[in-house]
Parts: sequence; structure tokens; C-alpha cells
Amino acid sequence: MGHTLSSYPSKNDFTVHSFLLKIFLNDSTYRPCPQPFHFATSSPQRLPKFDLKFSETCIFSINSTEAIKLTINRDNKTSFGIKVLETGNFPDPYAKDKEGQLAKVEGWYSPFQSFPLTVTSRSKSVSVIISSSDIDHSIIPYAIEFVAVKPCKCFPSNLIVSRDQPLNLLSQGFPSGYCGNLNCFTEISLENSLNTRDEESLQIQFNTFQTDFNLEPLSLQIPFGEEKVDSPKIFVNFTTKAVQDDTGFNLTIKRIKRNKECLCHGTNSNFKILNEKNDSVQYTFDGEKCPFMECYWEIQPPKDSKIYHYIIIKLNLSHADDGDFVEECDTNFIEGSRGCSKYASKNIGEILKFLVKNEILVNDVSRFVLKRDAFVRVWYHRESGEMINNPNIPRQFNLAYEWREEPHPLLPKKRFNVI
Repeated sequence: MGHTLSSYPSKNDFTVHSFLLKIFLNDSTYRPCPQPFHFATSSPQRLPKFDLKFSETCIFSINSTEAIKLTINRDNKTSFGIKVLETGNFPDPYAKDKEGQLAKVEGWYSPFQSFPLTVTSRSKSVSVIISSSDIDHSIIPYAIEFVAVKPCKCFPSNLIVSRDQPLNLLSQGFPSGYCGNLNCFTEISLENSLNTRDEESLQIQFNTFQTDFNLEPLSLQIPFGEEKVDSPKIFVNFTTKAVQDDTGFNLTIKRIKRNKECLCHGTNSNFKILNEKNDSVQYTFDGEKCPFMECYWEIQPPKDSKIYHYIIIKLNLSHADDGDFVEECDTNFIEGSRGCSKYASKNIGEILKFLVKNEILVNDVSRFVLKRDAFVRVWYHRESGEMINNPNIPRQFNLAYEWREEPHPLLPKKRFNVI
């Protein structure tokens, strides 16, 4: 006769790891689980081997001052199961989610499961659950080795992009998730320029991007001003606060040539500040010569003005291709988010011309907590495919805006008593 008491740590309790308490009376065949707690160091160690009866389970907790790497080997075809989880994300035993699960070995032998199986944690503690699915418990089918490692190193502080070979930049731990408490910074540059008349730039392609919204940012800074296009640089800063199950990011960075006719503002910089009360931008370019473009405008309120209540922006993009879009964003952050409007040519079907009149509230205090020095950013992105619609017709991008001081007509007048 026996009694079993099991305890599992909750998702929010990081002090309890795991234990399995069994009380057996008059059962001479029972063998208790081995010592459950282990500490990983730089020297490889092994979890103890032991006999498990059919459908029995034992749990081990491995802690370390670093991350933990486990190597799981199968010694024979006996059926058994192993789960490896981040201890801090140990799931509720009755829940269906698999949050924090790093690896799972199915109970039955399969020739398609490759061994040894290597698992690396993103935190300093893992839990290993071992269960038996075989009647013959005298055979021990597995061997598990563990060692402390440092998988959460930041990428190098300087990376060079070759002219012939793109650079692949992955977040730490990708694709299983990324590590906590990181602040990684790197400078990405193109290798020394050759004797060429081509304007060169670095292009970033986002293959995968999934991080915790507003908590785990990836900041990309492209230097403007005096930086030359033939020796471009990109500064990357990735900051994390906690272990996450999000995939992370996978970026490809490569060299591209830029035609001088495709420069956004007539200079090597693709960024321009507009700070008049009203202004306009007219830009015409060749669709075939300019398959890829990034143009940015920052519309600031005039410095000598009073508080402006809202801004009217008019956009006119004619003969747009499938990969063209315009995005407007104000800088008044509302609980970590911002107000953005995106206009993509692929959403308007066969129409090759669209006109947008958009009004962005700048000081609507009754709705948002806004900053007085708020401004608006406009981003024009062009990434056309091999087939360009009407290649002989020039593309046109027109932007016009006007700051207005009078109350916005869509808001009740009483709301402006606060402004």
C-alpha cells in the first residue's frame, strides 16, 4: 500500500523547484527517486541512472550561475519519456499550455528521433521530468549529461558585411526564444569601399521578428547627416528584461546599389526635417531605376508658434507598385503605443493612384496624454518586385501639410478648455 504526494512550482513561484514524496508500506520492490537537486558547473556531470516502474515519474532540478546545456542520449529502444523545462516557466500540471518547454522525448522509440539531443536553457534553472513507459523497468534507456554554459553572449560589438555575402543576424537563442537581462549593442558596417561610382547602402530584411511588445525592443539607428552612403553603418541595440518564449528575430543584412536619381532629398541622407507651419514635397523618380527606396520626413511644429491643435497631411502617390506604402506616426505615446496610419498600394488593387487626406490630433488632451513638442513622422517605403507596372511612366510622391491652431471640428468645444 502506498501514498503519493506531488508538488509542482507555480508560474509565479520561483523559490520552489519540485519534489516527489512517496510513502510505501510493505513494498520491498519500491526504489525512491534519486537526489532531485543538482548544480551545474563548467565540468560535465550526469544525472543518476535508476530503475523506474511502469508509469512512474521522477523530477530533477538543475541550477547554475550560468545557463545549462543538456545532452540526452538513448542507450536502447526501451520506452521512456523526458521533458526539459525552464524552471521559472514550469507549467501547471493541469494546464494544456507548454510554456517554457525546451525539449520533449516521446515515450515510444522512434527511428526518426535523432540522438544525442542537445538542449540549452535561457535561464539559470531547468527541470527534467523522466517517466517510464515500459513494463521491464530493469533496463535504463537513457543517459543525460549537463554542464554550465554561456549561450547568452551578445553578438560582437563590430560586424562587417561583405559585398558578396549577406550577413545573417540572429537574436540570442533563436528560434527557441531569447535570453533575459541582455543589453547588446553592435555596429554593422560595409567592408572597405572599392573604386566604384555606385552609391552603396546596407539593406535589412526582416525574415522573422517576434519579441515581447514594448518590453524587448530592437533599436536600429541609421546615421544621417555627414555619413556617406559608400561607407554606411547601422547601429543595433537589443535589450531584454526576462526570459521569453517569443521566437526573437532573424535579420539578413546585405549590400545594395543606389542610383543617384533615387536619393530621397537630393542628398545622401534619406531623412529630412520639415518645421514650417505649412510645406509641401514633390518628388518624381523612375520606377525601374529605383526598385528600393526608404524616405523619411519629420514634421515639427514651428518653434515660434503657439500650441497647434492638429495637423492636416495630404499624400498623393501615383503609379504605385505592389511593394509601396506610406506610414504616418505621431510621437504622442499612449500607454506604450503610438498612433499610426498606413497606406499600402497592394490594398487598393488595380488602382494606380491614391489620394489620402489624414488629420492627426496633436493636443487632444481629453483623449490622450500628449506632449506639447509632439511631431509627426512620415515614412515612404518602396520595395518593388521584378514586374513593375507601367515602367515608362514616372512615379510621383507628393506630400503637403498644414498646422492649424483652431479647435478640431470633430471635437466638442468644451474639451479645449483644458488646452
